[in-house]
Amino acid sequence: MKIVLIGGNPKGYNVPFHPSTKSGKRLRQIIEQTGISCELTNMTNNLDDNPTREEINELKERYKRYQVIFLGRFVEKALKDAFPSGIYLPHPASRRNADLIRLTMGLADFVDQEDRED
Repeated sequence: MKIVLIGGNPKGYNVPFHPSTKSGKRLRQIIEQTGISCELTNMTNNLDDNPTREEINELKERYKRYQVIFLGRFVEKALKDAFPSGIYLPHPASRRNADLIRLTMGLADFVDQEDRED
């Protein structure tokens, strides 16, 4: 199963969850820790944070055969209609430790699922 983690916007960088950002550092550490194989992307390239209809359609086409994981409630609300089977996990920039644990455990669950499928 292919997995994509979708965040908001690139925060001035061309790379989703750029390693120099707080969320990028945290997310990359969690990915390494859990061993999950996934793609990272943003729902929009504009700094307004709201995806255009065109951006949503591009995401739907590109990730139609992926398990989509929304990182943060804002992303979930913006894309839930486009990806009804998408799953919410907390954003890696969350201030609450409980959210970071939930994110880590949620991603680790996908690794466990992949192991059972093999």
